[in-house]
Amino acid sequence: MAVRIRLITQLTSHIKQGWHRRNGLPSSDLMTLTEHFIRHGDHLTHVSIAYDPVYLTEPLIKSQDYVLNGGSDGNWLWPCEYVDESPGQARSRVPSYMPGENPFVSEFANRHHIPVDAALGGAETMYPEYRKKLDGPASALK
Repeated sequence: MAVRIRLITQLTSHIKQGWHRRNGLPSSDLMTLTEHFIRHGDHLTHVSIAYDPVYLTEPLIKSQDYVLNGGSDGNWLWPCEYVDESPGQARSRVPSYMPGENPFVSEFANRHHIPVDAALGGAETMYPEYRKKLDGPASALK
């Protein structure tokens, strides 16, 4: 029995500024998003490719795989609930810092004992060649 594969591709532009991830990776209003929805039998794979010339040095590619649940009655397994993510703050307050004023910018780097420039360096820092910059003088990181 042959399994039919279906592919749907969607390109989205004119996206408002926001975040790629809840951990704070921002996105700009210049971002474009290409999504591929691939169905292979009972499996659906969603692949998204984000291009953002402001915040990303190369495309951000994410994928999710889903399996069809044929016995479901259509109810959600986990109901959505409101969660106060900033307890003890006024509802109108939005925590933010002006550029250069964030006191937590070096928190990750200090915890893992790496230079701040390496933690904030973008895609170039994930390749082995970047190690040479770490071993060299501090001015090579800039």
